[in-house]
Amino acid sequence: MLRYETIRDMETEYHQNYPDSILLVLSGSFYNVYGKDAYILCYIFKYKIKNKLYITLDDKEEYVINTGFPRNSLDKVLLDLEDKKINYVIKVKNKHDIFKDFKK
Repeated sequence: MLRYETIRDMETEYHQNYPDSILLVLSGSFYNVYGKDAYILCYIFKYKIKNKLYITLDDKEEYVINTGFPRNSLDKVLLDLEDKKINYVIKVKNKHDIFKDFKK
């Protein structure tokens, strides 16, 4: 299993692999969205932005901008993103990524 030093490391790697896509990360019963992607979802869905404290693998504190939504809201969120032709990638632990690209 691939582990990231920080959430920003994960976000950076995914944006290199999936440019111009919003990264949705399943964590428990919520999908989390970080950084600039959080601002996009906040604008579209009127979600609240949080500056959440995370602990890195080497026990350092890191504040990360994020927002999220319950797992059972995924279909609604994806329909709205697809209506707006916004690319997205879904990351689920130990599963293959799901990627939707409207440029192809």
